[in-house]
Amino acid sequence: MRLIASILVFLLAGCAARGASDTPVAVITEQERRAAIDVLDAFAAGRTRIPPSPEAYLATLARDERMMLGGDSSFLVGYDRLATALDSPEKLLPGWVVEFDLVVRDHDIRKLSDGVLIYTAHYDERVVDASGRVLKVEGNVMHGTLVRQAGAWKILSMATAHSGASEEAIAEFFARNAE
Repeated sequence: MRLIASILVFLLAGCAARGASDTPVAVITEQERRAAIDVLDAFAAGRTRIPPSPEAYLATLARDERMMLGGDSSFLVGYDRLATALDSPEKLLPGWVVEFDLVVRDHDIRKLSDGVLIYTAHYDERVVDASGRVLKVEGNVMHGTLVRQAGAWKILSMATAHSGASEEAIAEFFARNAE
């Protein structure tokens, strides 16, 4: 509890020091903003390819870094991408998934410094299993960091969140397909 209180005091002091202005420390250009949106859209396109395409998916991610994407009950499953994706592409999507749409929208991109952006966006998932059942999970949130590597923006980190009702629907969908 003390740690949380200390963090809050630190954050509030930083906000007070900046004043009422909502101006970010570094100004993002429209070109950087568009490039960030493009890499998030490319991530969605590579992530949803069936059969899984680890190469297309990994092309959007920062290289030589370990990272976790999402959580256990999300279709953005967490894993060490360098050790897993090329060796086990089936871990990108369960074999019972025959269609997967991932739409990223409402992007909020901020520049932390040269070569580092943070993003928050909403995303919607639509999944069809082998029996034709459809799961739609809308209004999810993703947040993370983009870094510039070899002249291109890449995803360094991503965290995702679903509503409680969405988490329950996803868990039920997975359970039905595990049978």
